[in-house]
Amino acid sequence: MSVGGYYQNPHRSQYDGTEVRTRREGCVPATGANGGNASTHGRVNHTAEQVHHLIPKAEESDPKTPGWSLLDLKRAENEQGVPVSAGTGGWAQLIHELDAGHYVALQGDSDRFSNNTCSGDFDGTHCVGVHPARRVVGGLAQRWLDDPVCKGTGRWEYEHVLHDYAVKFNPGISYSFFTNPVPKEVVPPKPPTVHLYPGAVRLTPRQIKRVRVPKGRRANVRQKPTSASKLMYTKANGTTFTAYQHTTKGQLLAGSRHWYGDISGTKWMHTTSF
Repeated sequence: MSVGGYYQNPHRSQYDGTEVRTRREGCVPATGANGGNASTHGRVNHTAEQVHHLIPKAEESDPKTPGWSLLDLKRAENEQGVPVSAGTGGWAQLIHELDAGHYVALQGDSDRFSNNTCSGDFDGTHCVGVHPARRVVGGLAQRWLDDPVCKGTGRWEYEHVLHDYAVKFNPGISYSFFTNPVPKEVVPPKPPTVHLYPGAVRLTPRQIKRVRVPKGRRANVRQKPTSASKLMYTKANGTTFTAYQHTTKGQLLAGSRHWYGDISGTKWMHTTSF
């Protein structure tokens, strides 16, 4: 899967499992599961509960408070071989890290999120995963968001909402980023649209045919697979014709009804031309 030109991790929620500890205070472990997967291109693939197990409650940096700190996140990810770096420099530097392809664990107050989204199910101190994928809607930038309270999938969120979420918790911005950038995903180009002539069959892959006609002659390119159709142009011996389709139902010439057509279905050459 990909989103915004980057590898897209499967979304992990703190509610995926049944353990009470993770369901109540598993936003940071869930963010670790999402960021760990994203930054390793899926090599590290754990649930929020599995990440949570890496640090028992008594060994948290502050066992008296609910949930992990970002220090706990770094420790747990390091145990999985996933490096995490402390974020510095405020909001501008956070955007720089995202633009550089890093997955960000961002602390904030979730009451800044709209109640019309899955994030509206929880209000309070929180941690979310911000993916580097970016798009612009109505002139405003959005980022792909893995909110641990959302089940099944992440969602798009406006950068200015993420900023408001973060500064309400800490005006200086509390975040960490996964040191290894999320890999770019090269989306293969869509195959060209072949306009099939009635009765023709697409050639997969296309075929590059080389013209082979007697010396001094040229091969005809017709509008349809018949010699009576319009002559589009002629091709010299040794030149090529890119065939995307063919038919064995064309006009019979030299004992064969086999013709080759171009991508548009409006240029045809008989098999004897090759």
